[in-house]
Amino acid sequence: MSLRNSVASLLHTGWFSAERSAVAGLKRNSVHESLRTAFATANCPLESNPSIEMIHPRRWKLADGNRGYLIKDVGDQLVITQEVSPSVCRIIEFFAFKTKQWLDTSKWRLRQMSLQSRWVAEKHLGERSSTLMVNIGAGSWHVPKWKIMDYRGPWYNYYLPGFIDYNHDLTSSAPFSFADRSVHLFYCEHVIEHLNDRCCEHLFREAFRSLEPGGGFRVVMPDAGLIYDRLREQDAKFFKSWMDRDNSSLEEAFCTLVAQSRYLEKAEIDCRLATMKEDEFLDWCKDGLEYDRTRAGEHINWFNFKKLSRMLKEAGFHVVRESKPQESLFSEARGPEFDTRPWYSLHVDCVKA
Repeated sequence: MSLRNSVASLLHTGWFSAERSAVAGLKRNSVHESLRTAFATANCPLESNPSIEMIHPRRWKLADGNRGYLIKDVGDQLVITQEVSPSVCRIIEFFAFKTKQWLDTSKWRLRQMSLQSRWVAEKHLGERSSTLMVNIGAGSWHVPKWKIMDYRGPWYNYYLPGFIDYNHDLTSSAPFSFADRSVHLFYCEHVIEHLNDRCCEHLFREAFRSLEPGGGFRVVMPDAGLIYDRLREQDAKFFKSWMDRDNSSLEEAFCTLVAQSRYLEKAEIDCRLATMKEDEFLDWCKDGLEYDRTRAGEHINWFNFKKLSRMLKEAGFHVVRESKPQESLFSEARGPEFDTRPWYSLHVDCVKA
């Protein structure tokens, strides 16, 4: 018996099952009627507002007064066990399970520190370039002769001093710290879907202002047109990686890509799909979503080529061309460190005349 199973057998007693349809409610911290019925049938009737905490995409803790339960999604049903002592469970689970999570995070951060230390040294000791090339919102990324513009915050807090070349908050209205016509090339991959339209418009205007004549801007983001088509076709193969990772339905996986902060009912999605045009439907999905620094990794916006092209042209770009992975107009933006998620991304090149 594994350590996890041994600990679980000490912490919990008895078990009963419930219909898996209650998962959607658990994800929204609410109790579906079928789950409430399962508790009542097991002689454990729930109070009106029990507390629910997700500890894993397939596990939840439910606290109801002085009683605590562990709910597991085992595929075809939910299995519910009662905690022997909720307070003792909290302590033991922290050491038995949370420690592993802490160790995994620590190992990842140590690796990042090692990589970034080497990259910082390369940046400041060996790299020289006659042209300025900047990756906007690059995260932990390094390509010789390229600079990084990013911002340290509650979500992105793993940067070593000196790793970010240009510290800039993309949600602010502050100008980029580049002189007019001073940048040769900008690259921006899977960033703008985390920002609202106003912030994106400001980003595009500042990129245009900063570029030298003939300079370029390559933008890569989730292809909302492709994702929308796959939703209409109910293409489970396309959404499988997100469904498996998050224990989600196809519709929930779709929301992860265009409106991650929001839960949308399948019936409502089906109704809107049948009555709305593509752009109208996608706008409905993300309506009202705003950037949250504590959940900055979530997608709150969508782009197809039509929408992106319009915004880029309004920013001043006259040459806006849809591209393919690794086929940028700019040779400096090709290679394994670029266009890293080709199977669901839109790739666009712009040139400043």
